[in-house]
Amino acid sequence: MNRLKLGLCFLLVALMPLNAMAFNYLSYHELDFQTFSLDMNYKQSEDETLGKDGLYADLGATFMFNYFGYGFAFIPFQILDIEFVQTLHNFYFKTPEMKIPWLNLPFDIEVGALNIGVDKKLFEEGFPMYFKDTYATYRLQLLPNYPLKIYHSVYTLKDEDTETQNGFGLSIENGGNSFYIELDREIVYTGMRFALSDYAVIDSHIMPSDIEEGEEPDGYYSNFGYGLNIVSPLGNRKAAPILPLDVDELSLHYMEKGLIGYYEQNYDTALFYYKKVIETYPNFVLAHNRIGACYFELGQYKNARKAFKKALSIEPLNEDAEMGIDRINDLPRYIRDRNIDRSML
Repeated sequence: MNRLKLGLCFLLVALMPLNAMAFNYLSYHELDFQTFSLDMNYKQSEDETLGKDGLYADLGATFMFNYFGYGFAFIPFQILDIEFVQTLHNFYFKTPEMKIPWLNLPFDIEVGALNIGVDKKLFEEGFPMYFKDTYATYRLQLLPNYPLKIYHSVYTLKDEDTETQNGFGLSIENGGNSFYIELDREIVYTGMRFALSDYAVIDSHIMPSDIEEGEEPDGYYSNFGYGLNIVSPLGNRKAAPILPLDVDELSLHYMEKGLIGYYEQNYDTALFYYKKVIETYPNFVLAHNRIGACYFELGQYKNARKAFKKALSIEPLNEDAEMGIDRINDLPRYIRDRNIDRSML
């Protein structure tokens, strides 16, 4: 019985939708509004009650609309002699990012209902305590100029006799990549997420075992897993532009350093700072326009056009971007679509 329960502990992790999740077990989604994610996950545990060699895989998708999200997963699994495909449904609501007055620290809140449609045969075996039911998670950025974020999740389980549970997470994020550690019911998980592009993320996690070799399995088996998330906008959604008031103090400092570099004709230095800003705020139109202006002054007209077009893709009627492209179009045809050394003109 202990071994079966341990198998279900791992199953709980596997059944939790990793669909665009910021963590392995803690419930919080990283999807932007008006996007969807196709998710493929693979796990391996030392507990072979889950199937041959403890292997496990699932496939699912998550859809994020304006403030509401929906996700589902198809999960084939085996527990002892029971084999079947489980389909689970999840619904959640996320608030827009807000800021704590005076401290200027961003935070948001997500609430949801999970594991809708879980097979009743598992309840008949007495295992509802392994499945999350409802949750509320808040995320807070601890420092205004550093991407260190803390998460706290309060959730209930399908088992009505189980008390409300708490989970905690800590992450360091940069440019779509993140490292995280989480604690839930005395279980510690660590993991990393790597952004391959704007549309693909690799996620991996590990949970060390506290079972010593030769001991009776009264703890948790270690497990390892990784997944691939393919993210895409829904329809022809345009990215929302970032305004200067939405930018943190460090990025504003970079903007100022970039402007000083530009007026001192240190265009490479200015580019360095402006590019650091768009790593954090890829939809900041002002930064893209200034990158275009720097490239123009360096004679890299092809790159300048690309930067101005990026600004227009975010804000189609932006006058500065339109003027930048007009300046390029006024150049002689044989140089305006090239990157050249202006000293040669």
